Amino acid sequence: QCQSSEGIQVACLNYILIIEDKKKLENSKPIMGPSSKPPPLVSIPASVLPEVFISGALHGDERVGPTTVVETARLLLHAAECVRAAPSYSVACEETKRHERSNPGVTRWLARLVSTRRIVIVPTPNTIGYEQGKREELGTDMNRDFPFDTTDKCMQTIGGRTINELFQTHLFQTSLTFHGGMRAIAYEWGAPTYYTYSKNKENNDVSPDDEAQVDAAKTMSIFGGKFPTKNKKENTFYYPTGRMNDLVYPVNGGFEDWAYAASWGTSHVKPCKPKQYGGYPPKKTTYGNSTHRAFNYLIETSNNKHPTLKELGSDLGLLSHGIKGASLGHIPRNMRIALYTIDVAEPYVAIHGTDTADLADDVVPGAALAYRSCTITKAVEVSSKNSNAVTVRWTVGGSTYVDETYLIYGPWDKIPRIFDGILVPREKQYLIMELLAKKEDNSIYSTVIQTGETLWTNVANTFGDAKNPGNHQLLPGPVFEETIDLSMFKPDEVIAVYAVAKVDGRYALQPVSSRGPNPPKMPPQTHFVNTRTNPSWLHIHDDKVVQGRVHWMSVPMTIKVKASTRDGASAVDVSKRTFSTQEIVELEHSQSKNSESGIGLTVSESEIGFIDSEPEIVESKVVEPKLSVLKISEKGDSPLQDKNVEKQPLVNPSVKEFMEFKPFISTLSLLLSFIGLGFFVRMHIRGRFSNLSTFSLTY
Repeated sequence: QCQSSEGIQVACLNYILIIEDKKKLENSKPIMGPSSKPPPLVSIPASVLPEVFISGALHGDERVGPTTVVETARLLLHAAECVRAAPSYSVACEETKRHERSNPGVTRWLARLVSTRRIVIVPTPNTIGYEQGKREELGTDMNRDFPFDTTDKCMQTIGGRTINELFQTHLFQTSLTFHGGMRAIAYEWGAPTYYTYSKNKENNDVSPDDEAQVDAAKTMSIFGGKFPTKNKKENTFYYPTGRMNDLVYPVNGGFEDWAYAASWGTSHVKPCKPKQYGGYPPKKTTYGNSTHRAFNYLIETSNNKHPTLKELGSDLGLLSHGIKGASLGHIPRNMRIALYTIDVAEPYVAIHGTDTADLADDVVPGAALAYRSCTITKAVEVSSKNSNAVTVRWTVGGSTYVDETYLIYGPWDKIPRIFDGILVPREKQYLIMELLAKKEDNSIYSTVIQTGETLWTNVANTFGDAKNPGNHQLLPGPVFEETIDLSMFKPDEVIAVYAVAKVDGRYALQPVSSRGPNPPKMPPQTHFVNTRTNPSWLHIHDDKVVQGRVHWMSVPMTIKVKASTRDGASAVDVSKRTFSTQEIVELEHSQSKNSESGIGLTVSESEIGFIDSEPEIVESKVVEPKLSVLKISEKGDSPLQDKNVEKQPLVNPSVKEFMEFKPFISTLSLLLSFIGLGFFVRMHIRGRFSNLSTFSLTY
């Protein structure tokens, strides 16, 4: 049992925090367009959100992780509320304003992560161990309790079952698990099956995703920052990186390899048959082909499992990589790593504006998505009399290497209606746009292909310090520019401009020469690698969809060519604009008045079939998302139950109940204050933090 804030002994409950932009998803329309007949396979925006899993502490005596993950959640929610409601919500904006001094645009970047991902956080899966300050859950090591490379004596812990239930209902692209007792960023493999006892650790097997794992671990290490030390010999010490079998030690039943490979390394998975807590159905550890393909990292945060208060640091200079001192403490260092993991869950492209006009960001938390509302919310006016060209600026994120990037542009009435301005087009849809750009009579054009960097390619230079601030106003990272010719367009013509990017193609490669004596025997297996390199990749499970593509397209910018005497371009200020249902209908009809089958181009049924047809579905059909929470119990029968819940009275815990981390203000108190947010938050609070059992926060 755990002790409540009133000193009462109560059952230990796990708590789960899920952050997603629920208001945007509930108020947004599916991809339908103005036609009475929608294209095949109407997508649900909520179903395609990339998902991230973060665990604070599988071992109860390793204390850095829980505070790190909750402080990360607090920062993200403050940024999202600041962008959504600024300047009316001053508390949220005050929280993020100090980071803007070094990196203008970082608040919008953080808000974008909230609005375009589903982030699942379990701060203390080993609740009783955390309560007692012990490694195990009542004598069982939770990180030996997962069904991978072990016997059927697994899922003996409530914490293990908690995480197992989450993985059964999500498709996580990226995953982090925090530990303590050494310093390391480690990745697959970590199971004894892949370990060769030898002084030459290069004899150990490497995973099919090794190319990406090596690269991402190095970026995490640099972005995390140096470890401050009085020892001059360690003055440049960063997190060491490597495979778990090389850098840490091999274990049976580890979470990391299970999360990475239980769906495809099936020869290493046996259904669990535990007797604890009334048993656990073996079918719950019989996995399909989709759920366990996470791009996963183990973070060993500190040699000392219980760092001193001074060693924890503060958020001063959190996102200013060049600042020393408190920003190099354990908490801010690992918050940066968590933010990286959230960002790279999926690539994205964002248009900033033109050389003379900045646009509001295309992603505003809480703002409903409407069919082609970007023609109003992301528009600039350009004088045809005084300007025959305009320079467009854009950024590529959620990735490391920009293999190709360019613009595609043309009149909106020539753009097929399947391009809704809401979701990233599927690969076959993009190919239609590319085909149109090659036809001389369609007035759709493309610019010269560029290559370049993202904010993660050279992360040490991306995040500036107070003396050398970044200069990108909307999102951090290098900015691409291209000038497009407007002379071929008529006055009052409305032009759509898409930025396109291909990224991280090298992650699909596995060069044998650099992989030692045991190169991978199969291509990459994670959702992370395949979503950006393999257009045939499609996994559908429960209400979640993961689909691969090679070309990533931005929300389009609209250029309105005006016959006026005004020079340059000016932005249409609609950054806070929302649309009623009637306005959306009127917008759709006004855009389709010259086309019976949709906007502009008439597409035949056979062409639509080609555009919207899907590869073979891997597991199950897409269903409507449902509002539910997982309630964790220590009793038998069904330890994990799926229930709808109502809002419960909130009790704010104190700072001391989270490691007495005084440089940060009371984390959970602030999180609980966001009842009015347009973000969906689900939590389960165990007794020590409050007497709260379950609740739902909705806008």
